This record gives sequence, structure tokens and C-alpha cells, in this order.
Amino acid sequence: PELKRELQLLQLEFSENQAPSTVIDRLVTLSASVEQEYNSRTILLEGKPVSDNDIYQILYEQQDVAYRKKAWQAFVEKTAGLQDRFLELVRARNEAARAAGARDYFQLRLRMDEVDEGMLMETCGKLLRGTDHAYEMLLEKQRACLAKSFDVGVDEVGPWLFEDPFSRRLVSCADVDMEPLFHGTEAVTLAQRTFDALGMNMGGVLGRSDLLERPGKMAGSFCLDVDRAGDVRILANVRQGKNWTETMLHEMGHAAYLLGIDRHLPWLLRRPAAECMSEAIAMLSADLVYDPQWLHEVVGIAPPRLRLRQKQVLTARRHQLLLSLRFYLLMIDFERKLYADPGQDLAALWWRLAAQYLGVRFPKDLRPSSWPMMGHLVYAPVYFHDYLLGRLVGSQLRALVSTGPGERLSLSFWNKLREEVFSKGALVRWDELLKRVTGKALDASFFLHEIVPPVRAKNNRSTKEAR
Repeated sequence: PELKRELQLLQLEFSENQAPSTVIDRLVTLSASVEQEYNSRTILLEGKPVSDNDIYQILYEQQDVAYRKKAWQAFVEKTAGLQDRFLELVRARNEAARAAGARDYFQLRLRMDEVDEGMLMETCGKLLRGTDHAYEMLLEKQRACLAKSFDVGVDEVGPWLFEDPFSRRLVSCADVDMEPLFHGTEAVTLAQRTFDALGMNMGGVLGRSDLLERPGKMAGSFCLDVDRAGDVRILANVRQGKNWTETMLHEMGHAAYLLGIDRHLPWLLRRPAAECMSEAIAMLSADLVYDPQWLHEVVGIAPPRLRLRQKQVLTARRHQLLLSLRFYLLMIDFERKLYADPGQDLAALWWRLAAQYLGVRFPKDLRPSSWPMMGHLVYAPVYFHDYLLGRLVGSQLRALVSTGPGERLSLSFWNKLREEVFSKGALVRWDELLKRVTGKALDASFFLHEIVPPVRAKNNRSTKEAR
């Protein structure tokens, strides 16, 4: 069984490079150069270089609407002039994919990840329909909050008034602002303290990691397994506050999975069952920032203060999950259409999908070619299905493996994950592993139940109708 699985994974992994050497050479050269240029691009705000973190801080703190708009536009136009070379890369990926017998690169990547495209798109449709009403209500609330905060009309709420350049983070209205709970805390310390409590010493990982900002460093974060023998590292650009605490917990969740793989497995199987399984664990870890038990035991929030904020915290989690989901759906659809037709007007495509999935309107005074290009498109193409499936897997694990809300921080829950998920590596397919651990095939209803509150019937008649 081990040898058979190794051969299956090799066949999938090698399929990406079953193309003429000239195509592979061009693909490698383009990929390296575009990635290097993307990562070295500097955001210029009023002629001064600023970092991604600076833009996020401006969008969280700045009250001057005109300045926010300048900052947001500077972020969007960071990649101006890079799109043409990026599209060369897209076409090269498509050419390699067709040589491997796939329709395009989008289909090839799903095949390599052992994800059925029909299942994925059907799931996306179900999630879109299942959250439309809840998202409309959330968006209406967020727009009203922003209009009031910045003294503008609701129709004047542009993407620069949100706290994330991609409009994917929850607006810090009074009823869901969690940032004050993290004042004076250190993200790395909280993450390390969390995994100490779960019986996982992350000192070695953190000691090998690159966690602080510096000029010219790649923005964002990721976790890397260098040798599949214990050399796991994290790259990040940590600052204080909730968002980077959540990010460090996420990356250390990846690290915990990698370190928990059975070292007796053959080298080829010493990796997660799939990226979506690793994302599920990382997301379960990051979700701890919304867990009252964690806020008390790790952050040190006193019980009286926590009781006052508990409803707020749980609402913030549900709303943030809803926002994240809609953004995943946008990105999956965007990349699917991008690889289907790289020659189309990508700015028009982006803003049409942003309106459809997020309710974000195209700024009329923006250049027609401008759209906020994500780094994932360059260095982690066709990856957002892993975030989406990771969310579904995480909700299913939480519902069917844990025994209660507090289990998220309990040793028994995480020990069960280490024993039944981490240690297995890639010995079995991710969907089969999920079925073995939870006793059920992937089911999006667990996630929908977390983010869309059930409708309560008002009387006996409506109860019967609902049934």
C-alpha cells in the first residue's frame, strides 16, 4: 500500500512537467522572474515607500477618507505594469497543462490535488446560495457602520473604507471590534504559549524562522518544511495585535501538522494528506483567537471582562468566517475564468466578481486596468480551493471529532488529530482520510451551520411550514 501510494503521488506531481523542454524552460524562467519582481515591488504613498503592514495599519486607524483612498490606490497599483508578464506566465502554465492532457492549468492543479472539479464547483454553488442572505445582511451592516464612522453616504462607501485592501476583513464596528483585547500582547509569545498548552514545543521552529519585518522582504507569511525530517520554518512580518496573532497561530498549525507526521513513513509520504488538510489544521489553530477559553487561559482576559465581550467575540468569528468564505469563492471563480481565457479584460472580470461575491463596487475614478493583484496568483496559483476545502474539513473535524466548544484548546482533541491525521502523512487520499476520521464524507453543511444561524420559527404554523 505504501509503494502504491508513493507511485500515485509521483504520477500526479510529475504531470505538471510533461511538456517539451522549451515550454518548461520558459515556465521556470517566467515564474522565477515574475515572482521576484512581485516580491520586490514597493508601494509608494505620496512618493514615500511603505509596506503592506503600513497599508493595513492606515486602513485600520486613519480617519482621513482622502488619505485612506490614496493608500488603498497605492496598494492596488503596486503591480501596475506587471500584469502583461504575469499573463505570459499564465499562458505558459496553460501550455504545460495541455501537454499533460488537461483543459488548462486550473484543471491540472485540481487534478494534482486530488480534487474533483465537479464536486468543487457544486460545493461553491451550494455555499454561495447558502450564504447570500446572511452576507447581504452583514454587508448592509458594515456599510452602515462605515458610512457613520466616516460621515459619508452609504452609496459613497468605497473599498478604501474597509480595513483590508481586498475587503475580506471584518469592519471593527463597536459590537465586533476585538483589537482592544490584544493591546500590549506579542503575537509570537501568544502562539508559542498556545502550543505549549497543547503539548507541542515550537521553540525549534521559531528559532529557525524569519518573523520580523525588514526592507525588501517578501510580504505575508508561510510555513515551509525544508527536509521532511524536522526542519520546519515560518516566514512572517509580525506586528502586535489580533491579526498577526491569528496569522502566527495559523502558521504554527501548519508546523504542528508537519512535525506530527510519522518519520518512519517513506520520504515521499512525509507530507500532509493534501494542502486542504493542512489548511484545516491551521484554521482550527487560528480560530482560537475567537475562543473564550483561549482568550482567558492564554491571553489572560479576566472572566468578568470576557463575559461582557463573549457574545461580541462569537459574532465576530461568525462574521469573519462568512467574509473569508465569500473571498475564497471570488478567487476560485476568478482563477477558473483567468485560465479559461487569459486574454479577457481582467480588471473588468475582477470588479464584476468583486461585486457579485463581496458587494464591492468599482471606483469610477480608478484606471480601467487597475485591480488588486494577489501574490497567490504569482507564487501559489490555483490554491484558494485549499482554503475553502480546509474550512469545510475543519468544521467537520470540530463537529464530529471534538466533544464540545472547549475541545478546541483541549489536549484530547489535538492528541486525536495528531494520532489520526498528522501521523498518517500522505498515506491515504485526503477525502478518504477525512471519512476514516469523522465517519462521513466531506459535507459543507457543518460549515454552513457555523456561519448561518438557523431560522427560528415564530409559531406552530411557521414551524410546520419550515419542516
